[in-house]
This record gives sequence, structure tokens and C-alpha cells, in this order.
Amino acid sequence: MFPGQVPQCSNASLQFLPIDGANFWYCVGARKDDRDARAAADLLRDEIGRMALDNSLTAIDLRWNTRIGEAAATIFAYQRARIIKIFS
Repeated sequence: MFPGQVPQCSNASLQFLPIDGANFWYCVGARKDDRDARAAADLLRDEIGRMALDNSLTAIDLRWNTRIGEAAATIFAYQRARIIKIFS
């Protein structure tokens, strides 16, 4: 995310551009009709959630200045709280 650090990539140029007035949301998606892609997206989502809840995502966030760690942690904590409430 802008103005985060931009990693150097020897194979391609990478640019982050701000979009005036935009709201940024983050997700992991996959094609509905591709079972393997859905399974991979589920694994990625679960790992991002684990990292958000154990604060390892925060360390990455601070290093790269992406400003997503807090938002991701909030989303996963809310989801976890809803699940606990449903099963209590």
C-alpha cells in the first residue's frame, strides 16, 4: 500500500499508486468452480488470520509500512468473536 516500501523485483517493475478518495479492502479470492484454487485461498486466509491474531502480521506491517496489520487483526478478531458467541 502506498506509501509503503516498494520491494525491488528484478523481473518486473512494480508501482503502488494511491487512488484519491478510495477505500481499500483486502481479501483472498479464488474462482468458485476451481476446488483447488478455493482450497488454496482458504489456506492463505487461515494463515493470514493466524498471523493477525498472534501479531506476527504486525511485525511485517511495521517493516514494510503497509498499514494493514491493524485492519486485518480487527477483521479476524471480530470473526472469531462471532464464532465464539454462536457456539456459547
